[in-house]
Amino acid sequence: MTSPGTHTCNWRGTPGQAAYLGGLPLSSHWISAAHLTTLGEDTGHVAEPLDLVRLLLNEVVFIKLRGDRELKGQLYAYDSHCNLVLGEVEETIYAVDDEDEDEEEVKTISRKSEMLFVRGDSVVLISP
Repeated sequence: MTSPGTHTCNWRGTPGQAAYLGGLPLSSHWISAAHLTTLGEDTGHVAEPLDLVRLLLNEVVFIKLRGDRELKGQLYAYDSHCNLVLGEVEETIYAVDDEDEDEEEVKTISRKSEMLFVRGDSVVLISP
């Protein structure tokens, strides 16, 4: 039995992914490639917009976020809120350096992460 405020995860991906995803809430219905194959839903049929995201599972995707951020990584899972789990992620942040009032310089900051959870309300665009 878990204590209040904690969740266990019924993840069907690889053991390595499960280690990262162990704290995801069960209140959302997470979709992963392993989940679709198990249920026999691994088809190319598109009935609603999020079905397009389903076609990108286990593919490298480009994600544009609010706050001048971009991500590129492998899509492992998503839910109906567009919360995403990405692996092998390269994050790019664009920051405006306005020290000089006459010139605005855009700085690019990059970093890499092995696994990343992206909150859906910050997602602007998902592209292959």
